Amino acid sequence: MKNPLDPSTPLPNDEKAEIAVIKACFAETGEAMLLCENCLTPDSFYDHERANLWRVLKAQREQGKPIDLVAILPAATLAGIHPATTAEIYTDKDSAPGNFGHHLRTVLEKQRLRQIFKAGYDAMQAAVDPMADPLIVMSDTKAALELCESSSNETVGVTVKELLMGLVERMQGNEPETTKIATGIEKLDRLTRGGPRRGQMALIGALRHVGKTALARQIALNVGATGKNVLCFFAESSDHEESANTMAVLSGLPTSVFTGDHKTVAKSTVSKMVGVLSLPLPAVRIDTEPNLSVDRIENKCRLLKATKGLDVVFVDYLQFLNSRQSYKGQTREMMLSEDARRLKVLARELDVVLYLLIQLNDEIKPEEEPEMCHVRESRGPINHADIVLLMSAPDGIAHDPTDPTATQTRLLWNRKWRGVGAFQQAVGLNFKGSTQQFLNDPA
Repeated sequence: MKNPLDPSTPLPNDEKAEIAVIKACFAETGEAMLLCENCLTPDSFYDHERANLWRVLKAQREQGKPIDLVAILPAATLAGIHPATTAEIYTDKDSAPGNFGHHLRTVLEKQRLRQIFKAGYDAMQAAVDPMADPLIVMSDTKAALELCESSSNETVGVTVKELLMGLVERMQGNEPETTKIATGIEKLDRLTRGGPRRGQMALIGALRHVGKTALARQIALNVGATGKNVLCFFAESSDHEESANTMAVLSGLPTSVFTGDHKTVAKSTVSKMVGVLSLPLPAVRIDTEPNLSVDRIENKCRLLKATKGLDVVFVDYLQFLNSRQSYKGQTREMMLSEDARRLKVLARELDVVLYLLIQLNDEIKPEEEPEMCHVRESRGPINHADIVLLMSAPDGIAHDPTDPTATQTRLLWNRKWRGVGAFQQAVGLNFKGSTQQFLNDPA
């Protein structure tokens, strides 16, 4: 379908993605072809020659014939496709095999957008009919859009609303599609639409004792359990404290089990305690060096990236870092802003997700909803962050941090486009102090 409103402007399509998907179907293993057969149709391709070539590939497979250039060329020529076009797609060198999933998703997204356009255009044509019934037009339009949404869910895995928001986000941000790393907390992943992307820096801000370190610890362990390498800088905690809290999250047992006079697991390392309880050991390294600086963080992250690999970094917390004065007259606010900028650059350099924890001003109460202007000592870190998560405790802070009663924690998510807070969303999590866990479901 061409654009009937403006023939000079094409409807949504991606030539590179369409070529990459068809080329992948030529592979000897046939895995790409098998996957594409389940979700692609000729209408998935905007260019008619590529649509015809897809018909030829599918017919060859159904007939049990080989899918290679020699076998395809005669059939493609009979279908009206110029031999040079087929050969050009087959020999295309710009399509990296590792990006097949991204290209397939892009083709499907563009197809859905064209379907949405068609549904809207059909509605416009029906609406200008003097004899049209508004209720029927609205019903038909709604049914057409619901069909687009259901097919989008089945093939792409997102709703039309999410698809459009993602498209606008990429247009606004002008950033290449990169891998997202989920937090493993269902409500938080839904809030952030899959988690931060590699190369991004996310701020987690809260008052003391609201739970920002506990949230960071749980995200780290969730990510580490998926096999990704995580490095945590928890400079304010001791080794034993972190061992006990980590084991509480992993096992679901109270922290008291891993402290005091417990003969089996007290005063031991996480790896030994994990062995005692027969628990899987996540790929998480925790550094509790108190004299922490950005220089030390950069050196350790680069070393780990080069030797073992690195996916996610946590820094707890910005105001606790040993900041240095770069020049005479540099204020504390400037130093914190510069530290945040260097950490942002480090995330992009190493292609990792970096969570930077920050403290908020004491001028607000724990139960009050914080704003981005409440960051303590400096507002500079906000300007360097891609995502800002601000925490509050609507039920107040428990006097006993190991209180087994689950308390509500509210997370306010600020998604930024080009340094401007575009919108805010909030979600509530239940925090269980005895096990240091954030629960997806109400306690």
